[in-house]
Amino acid sequence: MTEHYYQKNDKNLIDYQLYQFHDLELRGPKSNHDNNICYLGAAQTFGRYCLNPFPRILGDKLNISTLNFGAGGVGPSYFIEKPLIIDSANKSKLVVVQFLSGISVSNSVYKCLGGATVIRRIDNKNMSSEDAIKDIIDGKDKRVLEKKFLKYLIAETIQNYVEEMVELLNSIKIPKILFCFSVCTPQYQESYGKNLRHKFSNFFYKKSTIV
Repeated sequence: MTEHYYQKNDKNLIDYQLYQFHDLELRGPKSNHDNNICYLGAAQTFGRYCLNPFPRILGDKLNISTLNFGAGGVGPSYFIEKPLIIDSANKSKLVVVQFLSGISVSNSVYKCLGGATVIRRIDNKNMSSEDAIKDIIDGKDKRVLEKKFLKYLIAETIQNYVEEMVELLNSIKIPKILFCFSVCTPQYQESYGKNLRHKFSNFFYKKSTIV
């Protein structure tokens, strides 16, 4: 998982104090899980490169335990497909849910495996979601050279993203707060220019945490 990858690559910079929570590795420090605020999100929630990620800061300020399920590169399906996370979230006092990345949502070009790994449909190749997007932007899948198909692909991905986020939010039965980390405001209006591949790149790398 990305948590272990982060710790291995960043060990000279920071100790994420990873600990085992059933079959998952979570960002530490470990705290009491009986009375907590639960956080579902990506790298920003996990707190890569951060000695004190925002979930820990809030926990200290509010004097309440923290359960940080942040994982880099994941989409909504990562959490939907893990009953342990959903059950743990629903036992918390409050859940903070980050708007997750559009890069990790299935579409006509690839099937997302929940995390940051996908299977490209045209050849069943297992690859990272970032590499799959780069191939799209570089035109290696000839279909995306057609403006009509690329426009459809963007719309399809947005629709799938919204449906997955709604499903995730509906699975959480206790009070929740939505967390948006993006260069785009919630009032952002999509428009299509001449270079749709550039637009597709922007959707995933700049607009990926808000739709």
